[in-house]
Amino acid sequence: RWLSYPEVISSMTEYLRAGFDVGSGKTKMMVVKVKAAIITATLYSKQIDVQYSHDLALSTDNTLSSSILAKGEAALLELKEAAISLGCTKFAGVATAVFRKADNGAAYLARLASTHGINLSIVSQAKEGELGHLTAASQRPAIGLTDLVSYDSGGGSFQIVALPVVETSGLLPQARVTHEGPFGEIEALRVLEEDVRKRGLHKDVSPNPVTMAEASQVVELLQTRMPHLNGDVALRLAQATTRVVAIGESTSIFAIASTTLDGDRSLTVAKVQAAIERTCDKDDKAQESMGLPEVNLTLPKLCLLKAAMGFYGMKLVDYAFVNGSCPGVCVAPEFWNDA
Repeated sequence: RWLSYPEVISSMTEYLRAGFDVGSGKTKMMVVKVKAAIITATLYSKQIDVQYSHDLALSTDNTLSSSILAKGEAALLELKEAAISLGCTKFAGVATAVFRKADNGAAYLARLASTHGINLSIVSQAKEGELGHLTAASQRPAIGLTDLVSYDSGGGSFQIVALPVVETSGLLPQARVTHEGPFGEIEALRVLEEDVRKRGLHKDVSPNPVTMAEASQVVELLQTRMPHLNGDVALRLAQATTRVVAIGESTSIFAIASTTLDGDRSLTVAKVQAAIERTCDKDDKAQESMGLPEVNLTLPKLCLLKAAMGFYGMKLVDYAFVNGSCPGVCVAPEFWNDA
């Protein structure tokens, strides 16, 4: 007899994988079980703060410092050991914006691969966006892929991704279309300190408190530097059935807005503006009392979110808490030779 669909799935091999997402500000890993390109169980998920992008912004020769590279290596080894303790022998992942920009980024990753067996691919921003779209789809399976627009934003870049609009019926195209935002929250911090305040960016100096006037200027300046959407993404955002799903961990720009708004994960421009108003004119201690992490970046993150949502006409953003693009990495076949 023919096997039923559940029987076919049940007969397939289940794989144990550790997927890394080494971003510009956070090093993330998930250990999961995968069957038929679907995550069936999550055994471990953790992120470690490694501010590569901030370090590069302070560099005078476009290289990452030895201290930040050592911190990043230690973070990766800690995560790998956790994966090994769970029986994992397969490790793969991606390195994103800051490693595309830093002159010593590729050499650093090559050394990690040869020394520690952690293979991290420097992916294009378009590929980074595709992984974000896969991750968003894994978090909101009830939304059809054609109605899903993913939004991911980190320390060095942001991506808004959709499937292309196809006028004719037929097979759904596999290629996703990525709108590539050329900067992230560190650029928003730089705009605040250099363009608005006319002073340099300093590693250990908090920008707080930030006034409402300063925050408004940052939003306006960021919007003047945002590239316009390509046709397919713009068309998707204009459709009534489209849902924008933002992905990010506990320090993402979306999480900061949600925390400030007492856990509200349905974000609008007006709500983000309210979050800005709640955090302006507050020093580090006052923001920490609100439960906010990385308070030196609170206002830059909120300003970037408001700028992007307003500029691109995103009326409602549904925030899905997830450990970066790790889910997308774990199911994307090109990173694994076990299947």
